[in-house]
Amino acid sequence: MPSRSTEREDAAQRLLNLVFTLSCATMPLTTEQIVSDTDLGYGSDNRASDLRKFRRDREELARQGILITEVRPEGTPETDPGRWAIDRERTFAAGGIVTADDADLLVHAIDDYLSVPGNPLARPLSSVRRKLVAAGMTTDTLSADGGEGPTDGKASSLSPMLDAVWTSYALRLALPIAYRDARGNLIKRTVSIYGLFSLDGRTYFTGLDDHTNTVRTFRIDRVERAWRPKGSYVIPPDFNIRDHLFLPFDFSRNEAMAARFTLPDSTPREEALAIGGGRGSLKHDDEHACWTWDVEVRDLRAAAAFALAHARSGLRPVQPKALVDCWCELVKEAIARHENR
Repeated sequence: MPSRSTEREDAAQRLLNLVFTLSCATMPLTTEQIVSDTDLGYGSDNRASDLRKFRRDREELARQGILITEVRPEGTPETDPGRWAIDRERTFAAGGIVTADDADLLVHAIDDYLSVPGNPLARPLSSVRRKLVAAGMTTDTLSADGGEGPTDGKASSLSPMLDAVWTSYALRLALPIAYRDARGNLIKRTVSIYGLFSLDGRTYFTGLDDHTNTVRTFRIDRVERAWRPKGSYVIPPDFNIRDHLFLPFDFSRNEAMAARFTLPDSTPREEALAIGGGRGSLKHDDEHACWTWDVEVRDLRAAAAFALAHARSGLRPVQPKALVDCWCELVKEAIARHENR
């Protein structure tokens, strides 16, 4: 039989896993999803035992001020399985745990931390600060720079999943997730996150995916579940997030092919790098007095359209021939539209 200390440790791990998973879940989880999940600490051969554990865990968390409630939309038949979520309106910290002096110290410490740009924990700390001020636990409503609190504005609409990804990245702990890909497949994988970026209003993260054992990029809004981070990792010294940024010609299931573009010799290097988003390889061709940009493309027509959009900067496709043919066709179409006006 397991010792009592081992049972207590297992219970504590289970509580932490449960709170983390429900905190960042994009939708309430069913009873079955919870009690069958071995990563959470359930999923034994005895389902009745797992159900009892889940009930006791909810009761213990409630004593600590974390309320997990059953979510049943109006009109849902009683026979439908229950779904569970953290009641964020009623969840609280027990009185006396944090005093007003403690809150003031905490807010000032957070402001000092947030005064340094680029800190990976800025998002969750901003949320903590906002809650302390909203609860009236501190008299300090201003940020370290004397302006409005750093949590005003966008901080109130932070995505719990984005917070989970940021936390995993900041702690350098791999994040187990359930991810739905573009084909609609839901696959559980663990990602060691190397970096994050935003494009067209969406946030992406890049890292080593244990499912494919390759470095891949994922959309945060396609992560349906996340479990508590585990297993430390080190970001490779040669990793560069720019190598994984998207361009319009990346959005295709076709195999990637090598393409080359040129830019006039008079183009400043910084401008040439900006056009390509830092992707690929930019070199100066002394023999032909021009810049050459080598990059992989998946959609030839989109790559030709990208070059046409930057035609005034002198961007021209030179290979492969199929890319040049697409460019010529787009130029003809543009001329025809102009003549038909």
